[in-house]
Amino acid sequence: MTLHTLVVTTSLALFVTLAVGCGGESHEAETAGDIHAPEVLFASPSFVGVDQYGESFSSESLRGHIWVASFMFTACQTVCPDLNAKQRVLQSEFAERGVRFVSISTDPDTDSPETLRSYANDYDAKPGVWHFLHMSIDSVRSLSTQGFKLMDPETPEMHSTRFVLVDAAGNIRGFYDSEDQTRLDALRSDILQLLSEVAS
Repeated sequence: MTLHTLVVTTSLALFVTLAVGCGGESHEAETAGDIHAPEVLFASPSFVGVDQYGESFSSESLRGHIWVASFMFTACQTVCPDLNAKQRVLQSEFAERGVRFVSISTDPDTDSPETLRSYANDYDAKPGVWHFLHMSIDSVRSLSTQGFKLMDPETPEMHSTRFVLVDAAGNIRGFYDSEDQTRLDALRSDILQLLSEVAS
């Protein structure tokens, strides 16, 4: 290899290395800054129930708040304790930033407001922050299937184990499997994005 050929080859290699390196850095910078709130899926359903304090509670009470919905029942010994333990952690992380939580009982025959209040206390539910709701089973089934488009809780244990994220305007922005840590991390991230969206 002549000296001229060596110089040309080295120059070309250096040019390619710099070009790829700059391109890679540019792509990483764009990716890091290209974070958006989740898209609107559809409007959340309207509902009316009775909370753990025996007071009427409706979806209108949540307007202006980001909120997380879930289904459960107090006698559940399988998925519900874990689901609500995770929701307790979410409450501790986001309650002070105005995020609200709604847990809807799929066993209204057993879960009176008094029963729900005792259960809510077991999970350190904050008054005005985490609402446990009682409503007729027909309303619960309609709310789950037609409203949130989740599975039909034909029996109490057949409820979904997903968290549903709703924005301050009442739009559903995501569904998150409570048993999947990756999806729980995504829920936290999406709540933060929606909080930024409200603040902007």
